[in-house]
Amino acid sequence: MSSNWNDPFFMANWQKENAKKTKHSLGGASLSLWSLQSILDLAGPQEKQAWHDQKMQYTSIQGGEELRGLISQQYKDLSAENIVIFSGAQEALTCIYLALLDNTSRVIGLTPSYAPMTFAAQKTGAEFIEFPLTNIKNKWSLDFLSLNEKINKNLDMLIVNFPHNPTGFIPSLTDWQETLKIAEVAGTWVVCDEVFKGLEFNKQNVIPPVCDLLPMGVSVGSLSKAYGCPSTRIGWVATHSTDLISKVLNIKRYLSICPSRFDEAIAKIMIRNKEQVLDQNKSFIKNRYEYAKSKIKMDLSNWIDMNQISAGIVLFPSLKLNTSAHDFCKNFLAETGYRLEPGLCFGANHTQNFRLGLGGANLEQGLDVLESYFKGYTP
Repeated sequence: MSSNWNDPFFMANWQKENAKKTKHSLGGASLSLWSLQSILDLAGPQEKQAWHDQKMQYTSIQGGEELRGLISQQYKDLSAENIVIFSGAQEALTCIYLALLDNTSRVIGLTPSYAPMTFAAQKTGAEFIEFPLTNIKNKWSLDFLSLNEKINKNLDMLIVNFPHNPTGFIPSLTDWQETLKIAEVAGTWVVCDEVFKGLEFNKQNVIPPVCDLLPMGVSVGSLSKAYGCPSTRIGWVATHSTDLISKVLNIKRYLSICPSRFDEAIAKIMIRNKEQVLDQNKSFIKNRYEYAKSKIKMDLSNWIDMNQISAGIVLFPSLKLNTSAHDFCKNFLAETGYRLEPGLCFGANHTQNFRLGLGGANLEQGLDVLESYFKGYTP
């Protein structure tokens, strides 16, 4: 496979072509805590009975009203009618782009980024402008002054992802609100992928959902990341715009049509127990982060620089070796069976970075394998 970022399917091809070689994922962005039984253990008697009594029928195209009502409680002044359920966050994002963008649109998106999130916007024909985060002393940040200068009446959409994947960056509320004020005056839609929301390590890092801060703000959520249930294909859109709700519903009719009843049932259990679930997941990830930080500092710092994070499930360290991260990850996988995700999966300029997941079952063993590989490494 060519290490060509101009290929919009680079990440998909990297993962597809290496799937059979992968014994353990060391670069994934998901948690390994929850099983179906552990989720059902959270349920009350009525929920457990409802699980067993599920009918093999369709749900509402917009999603079940009960689930939409539970999700709406996470936001300010929203009701079930302001929520649409999708089969994961990527479908939600794609429907938003198809509803709001065309070949006359101009869009800004951040880099590095989860590739499908931004490439789906480009597939509408919109002019897509990458805006880079910068890494200063192993801490990623965003130049809001420069970003704000690019937001004007000719910009149709700003696409962001906070907490950010793969860097863990979260803006300060002051910086973010200033950007949103400028976007409101310009009439720019702001779409925020918030799938890692709830995994902020400290309360002072938490910012409100974008749909609570801006009339043209659109929040996208999911059970896959913060809730740790990627096998449950539930994502959603939250917005005050009834016009956008109508448009995405019309598009969704030609895609997944409606959610699975079983996925909705699991989602209701998890969201009813949101505080317990997120606290447990956050504690798990914080402990993993502290372990990885200590391990890298003590045993791996000769070969990699580790970035600091404020939230999320992944790190985006950089190699100190005289080789690209793509080649390194490819050879590391071939020799050990452990797969990292090279930085080219997230942007053209990240040739020395790779994504390291904190939520997998084999993190400690994987870091030991990585250390042994570095010690025996020859270019």
